[in-house]
Amino acid sequence: MILRFLQPVHRLWVGDVKFVSTLFALAGIAAAGPGDPGNSAVGFLEKVRSGNVSLEPGADTAISAQVTERKRDEIKRRLQRIARDIGVSPLEIGPVKVDDNLAAVLVRKIGGFDPSRLQVFPVGLVRSGDSWQPTPVPASFENTGISYAAGIRPRLDALETWMQREQVVDLENLREDAEARLRRSIRKHLAEEEVRGFSSEQAATRFLSACSRRSLPEILGMLGGLCTPLPPNWPERLRLAELAVSNAAECPRPWRLLTSASVLRMPVFHDQEPDEASAIHSVACLDPAGASPRSTTGKIEIIHVPVSRNRDGLWQVNPPQEFFASAEESQTQGAPADASLLDLFPSRFAGLYPPSPAGTATEARAALIAALRNRKSMDWARLMHLQGEPARKRDACARAARIWWDAACPSAPSLAEPLDFLEKEQVAAVAIQFFDARNPDKSDLRILHLEKTGMGWLWNPLPSDEILAVTQPWVDENTPRWQKSWRDQLLQACPETRTQDTAPPTPDDAVRVVEAFLKSAVATNVSDALRQTARLVLPDSGISLLRNLGHEMAGYRTSSQAANVVGTHTAGSITAVATRRITDGKTIDTLYPVADTASGPRILLEIDLIASRGRDFLNRTALDRLRKTDATAADRLAAILAETQAAPPKPAAK
Repeated sequence: MILRFLQPVHRLWVGDVKFVSTLFALAGIAAAGPGDPGNSAVGFLEKVRSGNVSLEPGADTAISAQVTERKRDEIKRRLQRIARDIGVSPLEIGPVKVDDNLAAVLVRKIGGFDPSRLQVFPVGLVRSGDSWQPTPVPASFENTGISYAAGIRPRLDALETWMQREQVVDLENLREDAEARLRRSIRKHLAEEEVRGFSSEQAATRFLSACSRRSLPEILGMLGGLCTPLPPNWPERLRLAELAVSNAAECPRPWRLLTSASVLRMPVFHDQEPDEASAIHSVACLDPAGASPRSTTGKIEIIHVPVSRNRDGLWQVNPPQEFFASAEESQTQGAPADASLLDLFPSRFAGLYPPSPAGTATEARAALIAALRNRKSMDWARLMHLQGEPARKRDACARAARIWWDAACPSAPSLAEPLDFLEKEQVAAVAIQFFDARNPDKSDLRILHLEKTGMGWLWNPLPSDEILAVTQPWVDENTPRWQKSWRDQLLQACPETRTQDTAPPTPDDAVRVVEAFLKSAVATNVSDALRQTARLVLPDSGISLLRNLGHEMAGYRTSSQAANVVGTHTAGSITAVATRRITDGKTIDTLYPVADTASGPRILLEIDLIASRGRDFLNRTALDRLRKTDATAADRLAAILAETQAAPPKPAAK
């Protein structure tokens, strides 16, 4: 590299105007002008955050080709620590210093309002052609090779010293501005005049609404963030509110109940003191997941939200002690249930979700299956027939919610697959396999009941003994058959194929199928994913396909970053689509074999080929499996896999 030394050192300061959110697409960042080292630095840290940094020379950094594998591993570990420090907070460009073909940028982590959690990350950059490449180690120009150029060391030392010094200064300024930044952010969503003018019920309702929408500025405003001074336990209020909106699973249970998208919340009582300066607002929360990971039924709980006017005349929520318990303690130390408040839940529930009966049992069955497959809708709540005393109605609501959760849990790759149907006078029943791709061998048979009411056909989550007496003989007679046939029924969307008898799909068709499959895998949509697959004509093809589907979807549970298609290869009757995915700094190269079927091109998911260390035995096993039906394709795929392992393809340009 020939370096230029003619232009003098100068500073370019970039203020708060340039803000890059966590949702900013990397493609957009890459589109920044060649003279913008600030965006290049933020783009680099976004890749560090997602674990997608390639330390190959000429890829994502200015790393030297002379850096050893051992040193790269050390750099990877350091970048992983930085990724943990970045977390999910937005990044903002801070001060920038440019020295001809070198630059230093300070990137601020400014997402939270807790001064102790603000951070500044220094990034060195080197101009390469029309773009800026970050150095592999933040705040340093080591491992780039440029330090060996004559006369450049003083310039590098000056930039490194600047980064170290200004990092401390900029962080101190950020922390001093934290309280002012907090109030500015809150006022964009919630003004003091508005909070002062609330009634006590309006104040509690606004807090609950902010929690359900995970609007952190509004939550903090209602917790006292607009007051001067801030409440005495403000650091703890701030910490828990930030935790609740970022990771409801790890926060104390009351916060999870108020912020989780899957929890159904409805007010049941508002008790205001005579002086009208304080009140307690009670809300019933139906949690489909139950009280713990081992729960088998949903649970209804009462959360009390105290509100009062503070010294500034502003309404303020003062959470009770259970809001400050640890996540583990709050699982077992919930507030005592008030039966009279719990009994109000069914009527509130029916008012919010009035029944929507079907005209026939067949229509009711179709509506129930659709509701159980919908992960984002409360349609199941409108299909129920609630009968009996309030306690029984509550149990019916909780049971229905848990059934929906088991079938459509947003975090699990699952599918409710109907197997059989019975209609007998005023009663109907549907046999359903609750398939979980994480346990593809497990049979989880559920019998759900429908009942003809004066309104029409509705779901009865708690059938009476009289209803069970009608359906139980049918269940007893058919259960052995269902337990044997459920997998075949689930795989009806996966055609069988004899690859040796077909021509290879076109590259465009093969890529289209793989991209559709990857999209479904990221969304953990089992039914859509299965529609992109096919089976070989082998005795255990079905279970092999389902097991591999579970492995695929499990890989996306911790990262929603889909693989990128990087090429295609023809292997006899098969078109292999090569993909690359980078997770936690590890590169995963996968070959998806696509074959033609009577239903069009489909992925042979049971033939899983991954070009990674330690996969040789599994790859050979998969190829031997294919060789039983198509030796030519298996041999060609083995050669392609070997080529991929020897020289992995580069990611497609963005």
